[in-house]
Amino acid sequence: QFEDFDFRELPIGVYMTSLDGQFIVANRIVRKMLELPLDGRLEASIIKYYANPADRESAIEQAIKLAEQGRNVDRGILHLIVGKKELHVEDYCRILQDDEGKVIGFVGCMVDITSDFESKLHERELQERVEELTFDIGRILHSNSTTLVMVMQSLQNAIQALGPSPFSDIA
Repeated sequence: QFEDFDFRELPIGVYMTSLDGQFIVANRIVRKMLELPLDGRLEASIIKYYANPADRESAIEQAIKLAEQGRNVDRGILHLIVGKKELHVEDYCRILQDDEGKVIGFVGCMVDITSDFESKLHERELQERVEELTFDIGRILHSNSTTLVMVMQSLQNAIQALGPSPFSDIA
């Protein structure tokens, strides 16, 4: 019953790359995500999509360390640039090794989280603004209450300097 299963139709992006980043296979989701041809052979490298190419090297180092511990990359966030738009994807991958244990590539899946990422970023910016406003309001209230206390003390001193109050028996 699984003989006719086609990974290319999965609802998440599935891919396989060589160690140097060349795509070996990618399903339609990955191809659409990276604006690659939807059919045929892939002549593309994941490296060209990284916003910062140095991130690829650190991701490979991390994946190799995890593989040495017998673990996979559970959730990495990749910052990619496709055309002129920024893309943030969750990447779950596994290292492919040859018989001698040498790393030869990666197989994994990508999920586009750009809208969630941007929402969280915007939420964080709004939270920072609220904290700044709260701090400023607190400073203003502190300044005003200090001024009012000083005015009240000055007025009491001025009243005492003028002499005894004729109304002290009424209170």
